[in-house]
Amino acid sequence: MAMEDRLTLPPALEIWIDGDCAVCRRSEQWCSARDPHRRLNFIDFHGSADDDPPGSLKAMLETVHVRLADGTISTGFEAWRRILFELDGWRWLARVSGLPGIKHLGPMVYSVLAKNRHRLPLDKAPMATQTPKLPK
Repeated sequence: MAMEDRLTLPPALEIWIDGDCAVCRRSEQWCSARDPHRRLNFIDFHGSADDDPPGSLKAMLETVHVRLADGTISTGFEAWRRILFELDGWRWLARVSGLPGIKHLGPMVYSVLAKNRHRLPLDKAPMATQTPKLPK
């Protein structure tokens, strides 16, 4: 696919996050900084007027939801694998996370992190409002 064609494509993924969660917002910032083609569309389900969310409020409070362009829904660890596939320079990690062992352990690790995300120190740290400049 030509670079010009890729730049005109609509977002590949809708990523539904808990906008009240600092860890979720930081994840959005991290991904957006690595998404030059703007293939990811982050949606805070708390403030969305969409009448077709990808899951119940309870389900979306428990785990990230991703909707692909064809309407397929992925959640949790598999959702993050889908996100990584869209990020330049991170497809290798998406592939590695699909290997036997990691593919089975990943959802358990994700579940523990998701359930405890408000306890993580990252949730309490102030968020940067702009990208830091590196020294020359």
